[in-house]
Amino acid sequence: MPPAAGSAERRVTFELRTSEIGNLVYQLDCMAERAHCTSSVFVDLWKRLGWTKQDDDALQQWRTLTGRYVQSVNLDGSRQEHLLALPDQARTLDLADKLRLAALGAGDLAQYHNRLELVAQPVDADKLAHIVERFLPRFHTFWLSRHGKLIKQGRDLGALLRRRDLLDLCDRAARLYAADIRSPYTIQVNLIALPRNNTHHSNGNQIERQAVIETEEGERPATRVGVILHEFFHHLYELSTTDARDRLIERFASSADPAALTTYGLLNESVAAALGNGIVERMVQPAGQYEQYLKRERSFYDDDAIDRVAKAILPALEDRLAHGRTLYDEDFVPEYIRLARVGLGKLVNRPALGLRVMVAAILDPSLEPAFRRLQSAVGPGAVSPCMGDDPDCRDLLRAHAQASGVIFLPAKMVSQLGAWEEILGKQNVARISSLAHRGSPVILAAHRSPKSIIYIFIGQSDRDFMGLVDAFVRAQSTFTELR
Repeated sequence: MPPAAGSAERRVTFELRTSEIGNLVYQLDCMAERAHCTSSVFVDLWKRLGWTKQDDDALQQWRTLTGRYVQSVNLDGSRQEHLLALPDQARTLDLADKLRLAALGAGDLAQYHNRLELVAQPVDADKLAHIVERFLPRFHTFWLSRHGKLIKQGRDLGALLRRRDLLDLCDRAARLYAADIRSPYTIQVNLIALPRNNTHHSNGNQIERQAVIETEEGERPATRVGVILHEFFHHLYELSTTDARDRLIERFASSADPAALTTYGLLNESVAAALGNGIVERMVQPAGQYEQYLKRERSFYDDDAIDRVAKAILPALEDRLAHGRTLYDEDFVPEYIRLARVGLGKLVNRPALGLRVMVAAILDPSLEPAFRRLQSAVGPGAVSPCMGDDPDCRDLLRAHAQASGVIFLPAKMVSQLGAWEEILGKQNVARISSLAHRGSPVILAAHRSPKSIIYIFIGQSDRDFMGLVDAFVRAQSTFTELR
């Protein structure tokens, strides 16, 4: 049994902060499409602040400069290159994240520049700081109108996050995830002032120990705490040891259930939703309101599959929290797969659901829009994409024998299939060549194992591939060929 609430040293704490530089850089990243955010609201704000053609040029320069730092450094010492299946998220240090962290911790422009130089080349740090300096006077007008209210929102939200029952839940969740952390472990919650808008939609994410949360003026703290803790639970998942997560993948890959890897692709989001959008919401919502919330479709998560699985696994997770058990115990994977199947029902057979973790080979880069359409329809997950005749995708599929994926193959490039014969098999390559020569758009499924399928999209035009994507997303069960 875990220690009684309050009897053990507190492991997790939260600090709230606001930063003018952090908010401005967030908006620039957002409008430059460098961050997942509520971009339309910020675009409308800058129209009111007097956006100019010269601002367009400055934003393009921002996009170019930050684009130089999209690389990731693999610090993972695991055996993942030898695992049967792919990890459900990258295990990397991202330079783009480090650029954002430089802004979140900056008290003024000079401090921002100094922090940038720790992660970017000096000449790039100079240019980025100069762009921020260009926009700062106009942004300051908006900041003055919101800063006082944002500070009050931070105080109210901080008081809620420091509630004993919520902190106890965070400590129990750290044990559930077997997070490799020391006490005290402080999460800094950075509030982003979201202008008033008609959508009332907002985003949040976590970068290492930094939570970044958009908050609209007038929002109640209780409406944001579930989002903050949802992202925090994702962070805890990243903090389990690499060996533990490798063993977890092996348990899913070795399961006899054909849907095991499909459910694995839903694991990270479903557990975070069950905890953050389920348990946390029950703790902060008024009495009697939670039951109605629980019954609504997509109330935990705006994705049918994740919402269903999160609700199905909720009682089992509560039991693990109560008894100090983890996601890495021997009995977790079979229990999770069984409950996920119950929650998904017939959805478990949908081909698109099996691509939350996938390798994607787009042999002609012009087909990227069609692939992005597929990725958006499939839903959140981990994608390893290759553009053009890149051997990296073949290497990934070769190394991970139960990895699933897609190949976007223009009919005119069918002669390049020889390089794929080892992965797809000689018979499948012959079938693909025959179908390509017929000229009609088609999807062929190459079944590598009961849990692994590679889908080959074959067409002659962008319109062909868009149509194939739509047909694939509508498919309700596995197939050999789909037209």
